Amino acid sequence: MFGFGVWELALLALLVGFLFGFRNLPQMAREMGRLHSMIQRIKDEIRSLFRFF
Repeated sequence: MFGFGVWELALLALLVGFLFGFRNLPQMAREMGRLHSMIQRIKDEIRSLFRFF
């Protein structure tokens, strides 16, 4: 996965936890999921728009 191993991802998760606080991680994950789904919807709409041309 992008050249990252398990230890690198664990270290990154700990770093993010310390920076933003471990209590905020679930809320941040939900917001990131919502953002991802919104971007996917916009991308699909743009693709369907250009299929007609």
